[in-house]
Amino acid sequence: MNGPKLFLLRSLRVLAEALEIAAIVGIVVAAVPHTIRLFFPHSPIGIIAPVQRVFDRAMAPLTEALRRAPHEFRGADLTPYFIAAILALVAWGFRATWRRLQVEILTMKELEKVAVAQEAAAKADVSGKLAALAAGASTNRENVLEVYAQAKRILDEQKKEVTFLAVDVVNSTGMKHGEDPALAERDFRHYRKFVESCIGKHGALKSAWTPDGVMICFSSLEDAVLSGQDLIRGLEKFNREVKAIKADFAVRCGINSGTVLFDDKVRMEEMSDGCIDLAGHMQKYAEPGTIYASRSVVEGRGEALGFRPNGKTVDDCAVYAWPA
Repeated sequence: MNGPKLFLLRSLRVLAEALEIAAIVGIVVAAVPHTIRLFFPHSPIGIIAPVQRVFDRAMAPLTEALRRAPHEFRGADLTPYFIAAILALVAWGFRATWRRLQVEILTMKELEKVAVAQEAAAKADVSGKLAALAAGASTNRENVLEVYAQAKRILDEQKKEVTFLAVDVVNSTGMKHGEDPALAERDFRHYRKFVESCIGKHGALKSAWTPDGVMICFSSLEDAVLSGQDLIRGLEKFNREVKAIKADFAVRCGINSGTVLFDDKVRMEEMSDGCIDLAGHMQKYAEPGTIYASRSVVEGRGEALGFRPNGKTVDDCAVYAWPA
């Protein structure tokens, strides 16, 4: 829900903590060696000399500015202590910052928990009312409309704009005819891994496999198209270097987009919507090595994605195809 904002807040908190630690280290490097030399002139502190030289170069502009003002007391140079004091203020500021960020992070987490609890309570309330109606409780129009409105609100919140890519192996049964069953099984296993690598690269949300076909859900049309294109183009190398049976793998693809009820907990196999059906029908009528999509899905973006009208219709929808 608030994932990007939480990530940003956590990153800023880590940065503030790191800068606080750096400021504390600066305090030590600025004040401690100078104090040791002040009271013990012959102490062997050469081991930190390289660190102090780097620190002195970094602090040179500030040191010069401080030395324009009175900076000695009884012959002792107080500039390092001034620098340490300034760094102490900086460290305190960073500490206050990351503590404030931590409070905001915890607050956001609590708000998310409250929102989840409220959503669960609302669903439980609707479920209870539906059960009561089913059990024969008062079914006056007002009660029914109230339950319907609450249920509709919950369902509307679960709606999401997604794109479905249907992929099927052309003549998969014929490919296995006359082949060693073990080799055929091996090749189709490798084919499935190849498909999963293509769709995984483009952020597939979920997928459902039939023996030789798959329906995949993506968050955008572009991701679905790129996955299908990568799959079709990659089969040339797959057929040349991976498969062992005689027949080459070829696929046909169908794409469709729409707003559907989407729940991360629901498996792809359990989703049912006309939008999914049309993606499957587009795939069914596509030629090998092509992707079919309806004009309404790719219109305005078709040319950029490589789609062209081919004069065909599927389920009364004008078809755009890739490759043209």
